[in-house]
Amino acid sequence: MRIIDRYVLQSFLRVLVICFLSLTGLYIVIDTFTHLDDFLEIANQQGSLLGVLTEYYGARVLAFFDRTSSLMTLVAATFVATSLQRSNELPALMAAGIPKARVVAPLIGAALVVSLLAAANRELGIPQ
Repeated sequence: MRIIDRYVLQSFLRVLVICFLSLTGLYIVIDTFTHLDDFLEIANQQGSLLGVLTEYYGARVLAFFDRTSSLMTLVAATFVATSLQRSNELPALMAAGIPKARVVAPLIGAALVVSLLAAANRELGIPQ
């Protein structure tokens, strides 16, 4: 694996993780405040609001990843590709003789890995 491949993959993973955490956090906050009365009622019976929220959203996060993984992959790949162009790294690589297809090949591979992770999540994580 070349240095540029590691750089592109690192940028992709960073954007993907930030996108996933921010969207998941936003989903949890909005859904929590929407159903806060129900959570407080259940927490009075079971004892801990944090335990109820962890149990409830632990399973929801897997389903949320399943629904949004394709969108987050698209956003991350697009952001990395445009970032390479905007910061003039792509023209410099092309001037060095590296074709565009070679630069974005790690993005395509990473998108395939995320798709496989989503499929594994559907088969192994969500049914439990």
